[in-house]
Amino acid sequence: FLKRYEAFADEYVPIVKKVKANPTDMEAVNKLGALMEEFESYSSEWVNLYDCHEIPGYKERYDAATKKIQDANQ
Repeated sequence: FLKRYEAFADEYVPIVKKVKANPTDMEAVNKLGALMEEFESYSSEWVNLYDCHEIPGYKERYDAATKKIQDANQ
């Protein structure tokens, strides 16, 4: 899960930057919409992975990837 989520964060950030730089780029806007839906599914999946919350390092990795996404959205 974490490897997929970290790769997702790495894919998400440049798309957000592209949309911010050119909000009329419909291809990027559509891609961002799809990624935002995917982000919701990752959030739900994380909540359901109770065991991961207790494994040292997992929560930190999840939080770091989430911070990348949140920083890009600001």
